This record gives sequence, C-alpha cells and structure tokens, in this order.
Amino acid sequence: MIKRENGRIELYCENQFLSDAMSDQMEVLYENGDGSIFGQVLFDEWKVENCGEDQCILTSQKFLPDINVELALKVSYSVHEHLLTKKIVCYQNQVSDLRIAISQRIRHKDTTKIWSFGGTQNPDRVIYGGFGRQSFPAAGMLLENGNVLGILMDTGIANEWSRWHLRRTADGNAPVVSAYDPMLLEESVRNKEIRINAGQYYPVHRIPFEQMEKENASAFGRRGYVYLLECNVLQAPAALTVTAGGKTVSARTWDECGRQVLELAELDETALLEVHWKENQIELLHLYERNQNLHPWHHLKQDEEKSYRYFFFVDRFDYTIRNLRKYSQIRLAEALEFEGTAAEKILYADFKMLNWMAEPGLDRPLCVPSIDYFEMYFRDVFWSVNGVEDEWLNTTILKMVERTMDAGGWVDNIITPYFGSIEKTDNEINYLYLIWNYLNQKRFGHKPDRKRLEKVVHLLTDRYDLDKKGRVKINNPQSLMDVMWQDHPSFFAVSQGYYCVAMKTALAFEIPGVDIQYVERTRREYAAYYREDQNGKKYLQTFLENGLGQNGEDMGIISCLDMEPEFLSLYLFGESLLGKQIVIDTLNQMPIFEDCLMPIIAYADGTFFTRERNPFSGGMFWEPGRYANGGSYLRPQYIAMAVGKYHGWEKADLLMEKRIRAEFETCEEYPVSIEYLHTLGEPQKASSHKVFAWNVFVNQINRWIRSTIDHHFQVGGELN
Repeated sequence: MIKRENGRIELYCENQFLSDAMSDQMEVLYENGDGSIFGQVLFDEWKVENCGEDQCILTSQKFLPDINVELALKVSYSVHEHLLTKKIVCYQNQVSDLRIAISQRIRHKDTTKIWSFGGTQNPDRVIYGGFGRQSFPAAGMLLENGNVLGILMDTGIANEWSRWHLRRTADGNAPVVSAYDPMLLEESVRNKEIRINAGQYYPVHRIPFEQMEKENASAFGRRGYVYLLECNVLQAPAALTVTAGGKTVSARTWDECGRQVLELAELDETALLEVHWKENQIELLHLYERNQNLHPWHHLKQDEEKSYRYFFFVDRFDYTIRNLRKYSQIRLAEALEFEGTAAEKILYADFKMLNWMAEPGLDRPLCVPSIDYFEMYFRDVFWSVNGVEDEWLNTTILKMVERTMDAGGWVDNIITPYFGSIEKTDNEINYLYLIWNYLNQKRFGHKPDRKRLEKVVHLLTDRYDLDKKGRVKINNPQSLMDVMWQDHPSFFAVSQGYYCVAMKTALAFEIPGVDIQYVERTRREYAAYYREDQNGKKYLQTFLENGLGQNGEDMGIISCLDMEPEFLSLYLFGESLLGKQIVIDTLNQMPIFEDCLMPIIAYADGTFFTRERNPFSGGMFWEPGRYANGGSYLRPQYIAMAVGKYHGWEKADLLMEKRIRAEFETCEEYPVSIEYLHTLGEPQKASSHKVFAWNVFVNQINRWIRSTIDHHFQVGGELN
C-alpha cells in the first residue's frame, strides 16, 4: 500500500510502514571516460510523476557542471502482498559514456537487529560482494514488533554485477587482483543501516619493482593504499616476508605450490616495501597497488537508460537462520515472478543468483555452479540453463560455447573470466552440444549451424566408434562421474546411452552418415548393459569388466546416472531407449537410504567403494556416502525417478516428494539447493557448495511431467 499525504509518500508492505519515499537519498559517483573528471552527487529531492495505492513514480534531476551533463533518475515503487519492488532508471544524453555507481542507505527507526544470509545477527560488515563470502545476497532488519524486513536484488545480469573471487592463471587458480563490486550489500552502521551498492570498484594498477634480486625485491608504497603481491610458489613449504619502513607488515608460509596473491594491509605511511624469500622457492611476479577510493564502472551511455531493481519483503515468522534463508529465497523467486511450490521457488532463486556478468562491461552472461566457482562448466550450465524458460540465456550461452569449437569440431569444457581455456576432454560435452541445439530449436525455434553440427557428429563417430558397430568404448563414464578415468578403454552404460541420444539427435537434424539402422544399433548396445551380476540380479550395469572383486572378478555397479540418456530421449523425442522392464528392474535394485537418498554410484548390494578397491582415477578417494563415493545428488536422482514415473514405477511419486524435501530439510540451517547430501545420514558432511545451480532442472522435469504424464503433479509444497 502507498499513502500520499502532507507531502509524504509512505510505503507500506503487509501494513508495515517501510519509509517515506520523498526522503529517499541516493549517492551517485560519476566519472568520464578518460578519468579526468570524477565526482559525487546526492539525489534527495523528488518530484511525483504519478502515485496510486500500489504504484508510485518519482523523478529527480541534477546538473553536473564539471562535466556539463544533466543526470536524471526515475524511481518507481510497486507493492504486491509481501513485496515492494523498487526500480531505478538512470538517463543522460550529453556525453557518449558516463561511468556511474549508485549507493542507497536503508534504515528503519524500529530496527533491533540487522540480519543476513550469514546469521540472525549479521556476522560480516560486507554482507555480499567481492569482499564478502556469504552465498546469497539477502539481508534486512528485525523490527521491534517482530516483523522481518528483507532486502533482495535482481540478478547479476540484470543489475550488472559479478561475484567471483578467484581467477584462472597459467599456474593454477588464484585470488582475483581486481576489485569490482566489492560491497554489493554492507552493514554500514552496526545494527542501524544497510547500504546497497552498484557499479563500484577500487582501481588496481600494476607497479614496477625498484629492485629485484634472487631472494629480495623492493618497491615504494604510498600511504593510504593497499598492495597485492602476486607470486608463484615453486617449492613448498615456502616462506615470504614483507617489511615497510623496516617493520614487518606480513609474513606468510605456503604449504602448496602454485599461484598465490598476498594482500598487504593499507599502509599508514609512505615507505619502502621490501620482500624477502629463499632462492628457488618463490618466483615473484607482480606488485599491484589498489586505490582505496571507490570509483564507478557502470556505463551510462548517451540516450540509453540503465536500470536496477531491488526488492523488499515483510514477513512474520520464527526468527531463525533457517527461516531467514528459506523466505529470502522464496520471496526472491516471487519477486522475479516465478510460480511454483516452495521447493521449486528455492531452486529457481538459487540459480538466478548465480547468473552474473562474465566480465565488467562485457555484455555476456556467466552462469556458475555455485558461489565458490568462477568458471562456467559446460555440463553444469547445460543442466542449469535448460532448467529455466529463458530464450536469451539459452541461446546466448550456447553461442558462447559454440565459439570455443576447434577445427575438428570439439567444443571446450569451460569458459572463465580474464583467461583463455583450451580444455578438450572426453566427457559428454560434445553430446550435450548437439542436444542443446536440438532443445533450442524445439523450445525457441532457433536454427542451428549445420556445418558445426556435422563437425561434432563426425568427431563423435570417428573417435568413439572406430569400427562403426554402434558400441562405445571409452576410458571414463562420460557424465558427472568423470572422476573414474581408467588406464584403458572400458564399457560404461551412461556413455553408450549418451552416444545413442546424440545419434538420435543427429538423425533428427538429418546429418549425413547417420541413419536409423545405425541409431538402432547404438540403442541395442545401451540396452545390452541390462544383465545379471555376480549375485544373479538383473539391472542396467554401470561399468562392465571393472575387475573390482577380491580376485579380480567384475562386480555389479549401479548408478542413477545411467538413466540420464533414457530421460533425454523421452524428453527430446518422447521415445524410450530401454523399455519399461529394464527401467523398473534397474530402479528396484537401486540402493535407497534414509530420507530416500539414492547414491550417485555404488555396488548394487548397497555397499560402497573402499580405499583399496575403487574405480576412481589418480588415487582419489572419498569416504562412503560422500561426493563420488555414493553421495546423493538431487538432479540425477530426480531424473532417474522421473523416468520411473514415466514407466509406471509405483514408488516414484513418494520417492520424488521425499527426496526433494530431504534437499531442504536434511541440513537444518541450510534450506538451499546443495551439490550433494551425505547418503549415510551425516548432514554435516553434505557438500560445502550450498546454493547450487543445476538442481533448477528439477523444475523443468516437473513441467515435463505435468505436460506429458500427470497434469496435477506437484512436489515440495510447504517446507518445514
């Protein structure tokens, strides 16, 4: 509700007074293209363009005499039930490019505590941003009357922000040295004020060393600046000491080799920085100087609008970290106009907050697996982006992937900011390239590049089926379980299934060299993995000729991943590859643990791999029930159960409901999308990757079920 009286515009949500919009203040930093003009202006006087009970538009203009620009802001407020949406539109038409940054102060006179996604009492000054470590951009206030006021923001693509804190280098991953979007949300006054910031950065420049020798180097440091020392650790352990004016300002020992960045505290005096290390242990690379004055980086181009959206909600619930996190995600999904159950809303919100700008000023998206990643992996982004009805995102990211294709038709596995990638691996990425092109044509009418499709198809047939019999032999299960690289070509059910789906897709695209007889051969080879194990049980076996028995005999291994190709064939073409009996027999042999947790892979008798006997590559191993050794992953498990539902598996509905509830109710304080849960009932051993993107594909599965199998299907309603 919005009330206009006595010169005030009072904003209410759920009958809770929020603020007087006429007293709103916005600070704008501005800078011209060559950096010769830099200033700040305060917008605190507003004119009412129009105002009603649920919507209000205010405008303000400021003349910037030092740059001869009139900067205009239009702020619209709209109220709907729990939510208030605030949209800020910026405009100027005097200069080709004006750099801007906007900061808003959020206060409420009845505030008793400030909370964030990190705690009921916010633990960090920087709540969200490059200098923060919280996993979801949400914060707010607990008011005296018990109401909870929440603050949320639009995606990184819409509001133009990124959240990565690492970067790839030639010597491995290392912390970023740039300082864009350092504080998107911050508690600026303890227990009183939150600031929302957009478009800010700290300028960082590389400076030369004055002197460099085998074990020491020096450079001049200025008062009020922060310095970042980048080095390559060659031998570990390796120690490095930095002094300023003869006083030690940092001493660090690294236990691992690779690229490192050491941040030195802001200098309180201009002094000579001296760096000391032992010869051959460390290679000193670069010294960066960071200006501690914030500057703007968002581009407000001439005669073009730039907009930002923020959302405020009012709720009343038990004041726990679980509820703060749960309702922050639910309300964000609602603000973004997503409709679904509580579980579906959380999956959607988590995915949307992992949609960022690829690089500052670059109009391309980056959709990462979780907050701890800075790269866009093809597998992850395939499942996550195909989980939403977003034509622009699907077509844009597939085009970005397509641009990585080499002359032989091989697409790259990864896209990362600031650094190139040449990572051609024998996983399922080339299969997914064909499938995604088909989906974009089917869903959005986008025609693919046929020459590129033909290259990929010929790459697949020439590389994985040399004798052209339709049977794939490869050194890893081309799927999520690509930690199972073998030292010789082997037979994996999921690889065979993916190959079959890729060939069906090629046939649908009428690619020369692929006919219906060949596709049928690949299908029969996939179904041929349905066979008896050493105990006489029959199901789709994951890894033939594995030799993991005590005397080198083959053991029966089962995985829900083996149902992914069956699902994709049903989803793309409405055609089963395996048939009802194989699917149901296989699902009936799947080990299912407490809370309906299904391991990603295990022996069919429900036991797990041991350190002495396992299929993992490079000496890798995880305890039973964790990560690749039987962790429970929502997306692939849900896919397997959806396949079961299609084929009439009587357990499907109950298991799907229980598994999606387990996702949000197993880890008491984290009702979020998680990479995997610990299968053996130890919630604290669930993945650290919380707020995870690709589980949003569950929503697409639910839409598919409602459109093809069960029009009334619904899971994950009210969550505890």
